[in-house]
Amino acid sequence: MASKKQKKTVVDFMGCKNLSLEHKETWKILYDRSILGTKFVDTDSLDELGLKSAVKELFDRIGLTAFCEIQAPTFRRFTLEFLATLEIHKDDDPPRITFHLEGEERELSFAQLREIFGIAETGHEEFRKLSDREVDGFWKAISGQAYPLSNEKSAKNADIPHPGLRYVHRVLTSTFLCKGEQTHLPRADLSYLWAMMTECHSHPDWVEIFLNGCKKHQGAASGNIPLGGMVTLLARYFQIEEPKDRVGGEISINIEFMKACDMIVFIAEDGEYIWTLGTNHHYYLRLPPPEERPLPLGPTPAHFHIHSDMNGLFRVPERVTSRAATRVSPAVEARAAPRVSPPAEEVGPSNSSDFVQWRDWREKMEDMLRETLDNTRLSVEVSRCVNRFYLTRHPDGYVEPSKEFYDELAANEQARLARRAVREARSCGASSSSDS
Repeated sequence: MASKKQKKTVVDFMGCKNLSLEHKETWKILYDRSILGTKFVDTDSLDELGLKSAVKELFDRIGLTAFCEIQAPTFRRFTLEFLATLEIHKDDDPPRITFHLEGEERELSFAQLREIFGIAETGHEEFRKLSDREVDGFWKAISGQAYPLSNEKSAKNADIPHPGLRYVHRVLTSTFLCKGEQTHLPRADLSYLWAMMTECHSHPDWVEIFLNGCKKHQGAASGNIPLGGMVTLLARYFQIEEPKDRVGGEISINIEFMKACDMIVFIAEDGEYIWTLGTNHHYYLRLPPPEERPLPLGPTPAHFHIHSDMNGLFRVPERVTSRAATRVSPAVEARAAPRVSPPAEEVGPSNSSDFVQWRDWREKMEDMLRETLDNTRLSVEVSRCVNRFYLTRHPDGYVEPSKEFYDELAANEQARLARRAVREARSCGASSSSDS
């Protein structure tokens, strides 16, 4: 029985010249892989969301102040030619890389790469990564969760409450880390986030990190390649005309991209954005942040574990216009008191005594449920404040629940008491009528 012949992929070298046999072999490995557009910072979107100053401050702390103003599209030809021909000469003096673009061999020193990418020159030599114990402590401080050392993929970017910290990580993932739209948080990434803390006084070596990511892609036969925008920056340095094979999609993490990823939700009726938290995208913060509650940027990591301003944990607004609105947490489902109506034949018409008794009983049960949930919310909120203090061991680590939170609980209690008084008056009236 004749075996089926496997269909061979025809590799297009896209007119690139001066490729060696080794370069062509690497090109063949890369050819069938998808090229993703690199996502840079979008300062206009950050300004609209009220996050611009916080994000720029965090980038400044890791030596990437100028990088915030850089954007570039991704081109398939540039990306494949760069990766197929890249050679890193780290031990040379000065360290340098060689690669091809437009059929010509190019050379750049590490210092030139820092200039092109907008990286500050100082501080990277002293940077060290966190130990496993430090990773766990840092993750607890910024997210309130234990770090899953045995399963790194279960720690998610979406679990970071602080919008600035999470945004910066998404940009780094797509650019210097060469990981595209990866959403989990390996322990190495947490070391880079720790570099943004005021207690860290050194910068990661972003050039070396980027080149290590490039080498991993060179030797991989599968997976998306997300670093093309960074290659375009190199091509612009050499004033090379951009080809016509631009990769589609956004070139920055802008508002539309964040909405598509459910990082934010726009409430059209209220004209405001909501920042979400967790893989189920619970509503967490209103954006832009109110002037009286600017985003904290220290002094300790625990200050990045900011509280929800939705008047309670993960509270979903009533008016919702996003597809994420269907993703409601169990706590929210429990908080929504059941509205059950009995069959008409069991209680009679709406003005009958049976119906009135049913309505009062249902309202009483709902108020008991609301009171239980409010007490639980208060207990959880106070526990979070205390835990935050013990994580930081810092006097500023303990922050009382907000006045708005206490005011809401008091208003809920007053409403329950008012409904109770109405029910009792109704019951007394019914008793008087029956006696007469």
